Amino acid sequence: MKYLEKILILTILIGIFTTIIFSNSAGGFVILSFTLLSLIYLFFSFALLNNIRLRKAFKKVSYKNISSKRIRFSIVTGVVLFISITTILYKFQLWPGVSLMNYIGVMLTPIILIILIIHCIQYKKNKCSIDKIQIIRISIILVIQVVLSFTPPLPREPFRVCV
Repeated sequence: MKYLEKILILTILIGIFTTIIFSNSAGGFVILSFTLLSLIYLFFSFALLNNIRLRKAFKKVSYKNISSKRIRFSIVTGVVLFISITTILYKFQLWPGVSLMNYIGVMLTPIILIILIIHCIQYKKNKCSIDKIQIIRISIILVIQVVLSFTPPLPREPFRVCV
C-alpha cells in the first residue's frame, strides 16, 4: 500500500511536469493518478495510516494492537486527506467548486495535524513513528493546499477529454 502511494505521487509529479512543459499532454494521466490516490486515502486509510499491509487489512488479527479510537481517527484523517487531494486536483485542473473544498480542507487539515502532534508529544516512544509519518504526509499536503489557494489560476485551458 505504501509503495502504491509512492508510485501514485511520483506519477502525479511526472504528469504535472509534463503538463507544464508540453501543455496539456498528460492531463488524463494526472487526473487518474490524483483520483486513485484520493480513493486510496478514502477507502483504505484505516490500513494505510496504521501501517497494515493490504493483504492483512481485512483480517482481525492485524488490528489486535490498535485501539478502535486510533482506527476511527485514521478513517477521519483519510476523509480529510481525500478532500485535500481532490481540492488540489480541482485547483490544478481549473474545475469549478474549488473554493468550498479548499476552505473545508484548509480548516480540517490543521486540526488533524495538531491532534497528531499532541499525540506524538504525549506518547513519545510507543506509536510516535507512525504519527511522524502521518505528520509529514499531512504537512506536505497542507503546504501544497495553502500555496495553491494563494496562487492565481494557470493561464491555460483545462484538460478536456475528446470523445
